[in-house]
Amino acid sequence: MQFTVELPDNLAAQLIPDGCDPSRAALEDIAIEAFRAKRLSEHQLATVLGMDRYTLDGFLKQREVWYDYSIEDLTTELEIGERLWKKRQNELSGTGQDRRP
Repeated sequence: MQFTVELPDNLAAQLIPDGCDPSRAALEDIAIEAFRAKRLSEHQLATVLGMDRYTLDGFLKQREVWYDYSIEDLTTELEIGERLWKKRQNELSGTGQDRRP
């Protein structure tokens, strides 16, 4: 999809950082806002911007876009990890394989 936006020069200078491609700057801004509004997933955002996961992570930090990750999310992940660890330890003890400390 391609579209054209017309802006007065004095406002364009304020919206587009010096030395940036206006099309790229607009794409990044639109994509970031869609990501913040949860209309794009992280994978979709990376695809739109042509970035790999690690480049995207740095890009989001530079733009001060933080992941929604609550203490409840962390607690849930820790509980799941503990259950999986115990399950794996039980599996290993049943097969006679070495167990990790």
